[in-house]
Amino acid sequence: MASSIKNQNDYERAKTAYITGNYEEAASIIEKLAESSPSDPEILLLRGHIYCYFQEFDQAREQYNLVIENTDSAEYIDCANSGLETVRQWLDAPFRDDSIDEPTEASEFPFGDLSEDEITAISALDDDDDDEPLTNLKDTGFSPSQNLDSTHRQVATEISNSQRTNLDDDDPDTAKASPPTPTAEETNANQALFTTSNQEGAGLFSSTASQQGTNDLSFDGEGESNEPIVEQEQGLLAFLDQVSLAKKQQILADAVGVASAVVVALGSFGISSFGENQPGFFGNLVKSSALGLVGGVGSGAVTWVMGGLVVKQVKRSTGDLQAQLYAVQQGNLQAKATVYSQDEFGQLATGFNQMTRVVSTTTKEAQRKAQEQEQAKEDLQRQVIRLLDDVEGVARGDLTVQAEVSADVLGAVADAFNLTIRNLRTIVQQVKEAARQVNEGAAESSSFARGLSEDALRQAEELAVSLNSSQMMTESIQRVADNAKEAESVARTASETALKGGEAVDSTVAGILQIRETVAQSTRKVKRLAESSQEISKIVSVISQIATRTNNLALNASIEAARAGEAGRGFAVIADEVRQLADRSSKSLREIEKIVLQIQSETSFVMIAMEEGTQQVIEGTERAEQAKNALEDIIQASNRIDSLVESITADTVEQSKTAQSVAQVMQSVEMTAQGTSQESQQVSTALQNLVSLAGDLLASVERFRVNPEDELKS
Repeated sequence: MASSIKNQNDYERAKTAYITGNYEEAASIIEKLAESSPSDPEILLLRGHIYCYFQEFDQAREQYNLVIENTDSAEYIDCANSGLETVRQWLDAPFRDDSIDEPTEASEFPFGDLSEDEITAISALDDDDDDEPLTNLKDTGFSPSQNLDSTHRQVATEISNSQRTNLDDDDPDTAKASPPTPTAEETNANQALFTTSNQEGAGLFSSTASQQGTNDLSFDGEGESNEPIVEQEQGLLAFLDQVSLAKKQQILADAVGVASAVVVALGSFGISSFGENQPGFFGNLVKSSALGLVGGVGSGAVTWVMGGLVVKQVKRSTGDLQAQLYAVQQGNLQAKATVYSQDEFGQLATGFNQMTRVVSTTTKEAQRKAQEQEQAKEDLQRQVIRLLDDVEGVARGDLTVQAEVSADVLGAVADAFNLTIRNLRTIVQQVKEAARQVNEGAAESSSFARGLSEDALRQAEELAVSLNSSQMMTESIQRVADNAKEAESVARTASETALKGGEAVDSTVAGILQIRETVAQSTRKVKRLAESSQEISKIVSVISQIATRTNNLALNASIEAARAGEAGRGFAVIADEVRQLADRSSKSLREIEKIVLQIQSETSFVMIAMEEGTQQVIEGTERAEQAKNALEDIIQASNRIDSLVESITADTVEQSKTAQSVAQVMQSVEMTAQGTSQESQQVSTALQNLVSLAGDLLASVERFRVNPEDELKS
């Protein structure tokens, strides 16, 4: 196999391309694989097949030899030997060079008169189910239709290519046969190279390689010449029968032209000799008409005669070929076409005769191989029946039977069967001995397990009594521990409460001190507020004076404007508005003055109240300090009580844990004893089952007969 996953994928691509007929792609891929894996037998084998297809037989032989050198696989070696045999056959073939390098003459000229039915009749030969000699070949696994299909398609392809040749081709000698395209049969043959045996693979490969050369290679199986040999008397016109259709066309044209010229010349001479007394215009008209009529009649007569000769020859050849093809279609593979000439029809008849000989030979060979395979199958059936008779006793348990070892195909099978029976006989004897030993050992172990179960059960009962006493002591210790924990909890709660009280007193003292500071600051701010209100009173007094003066000025301005008459009317309006504004300002100032006086009065009362509050705060601070000192004494006493209770609780808890551990150990021992008792009972039951199974196994192997003197038990 290829050395890597990539190489394996490339190899599968090359193999697929080869099977589907893409030989250039397969060659390109396999060359790259050969560079990376030069000793892989699979790659070398496919490379040899591709070289064979391109007829590079020396390189193909080298690849096949490398396969044999680089592998021990019988399958690869068989395929390589098959390829070497194919190369040898090709190199030894006497017709190889001429038949491959030169195009067939059958593709040079057309056969325009063949009908479609005549062409398809050849390819329909392999579909005739009434051919009795071939009906029994399906059962043997060999089908000759593959080779027949290849031959028939070659003939049909050759005829079809001939029909498509242009009748007006000026140089038919340069015509070349088109390269063959891979058919379904060729693809199947390529696939068979990887799956068939040695002989079948060689045959398929030879068929594939033969198709690569030229289409008429199948007709040269006996090394005969492709030149047609005339079998009928040809008469005076033999020269016309021997030339090709293109030459016949040229001869016919030349004959018609010469005949027309002669007839026109004779007509002209006759008219010129007998028409001298005719008038000018009428005489020319008569001369022209007479010349045309004489030339047309002469050309038509010659064309009819020459065409009749050609049509007669074509009908004779095609009729005979049609009759012989119909005979082949009906199953007569001995049909033979008559060769009337050496032209394309003669070559076609010769090729048809060679085809029927190849088909007949292939059919006979297929029948012979089918008979050989049928005989081999019957021989194999007889050998199998004899082997089954020899080994029939094994089905009844008789292991002393021996199959007869012969030199035929099944001799190795019989020998392998005898070896298998000997090994099986040894195994059965060992199983018998092991079953006896297991039976005895299981019985002893079952007795021991029962005794162990009884001892474990008694020990579990004694431990149950001790466990009850231990549990009672544990419960008492647990109650003491619970009481100690409760006392510890109460003492800790008192201590925590005292601590909280101390913290509350500290917070209270801090709050009172902060209140004292706040009251002092408030007193100072109130004093500053009183001072500010006095300043505001002064400012309001000044503003009141300004408003009074403004009012007076506005009044004077109004008087002066009234004196001015119409010219001062606008100024009078402004002066009146200023006066009104001064009046409103005076009113607002009076209200502000009242408010400021009220603030000053209330500020004095606040200052007195804050001084009294400051004195009370000082007294509260002293009382809080006294409460704090008392709480500190309580906390110290609570901490002492908590320490003592904690010590008692720790000792009690330790005793409780110790008692619980002892109880758990005793309970675990009891459970272990009970589990041991139950497991011992299970072991005893399992051993009893094992004794039963050992007995059944011993009874089963006793059915086999391993010694010739033993009697076979039913």
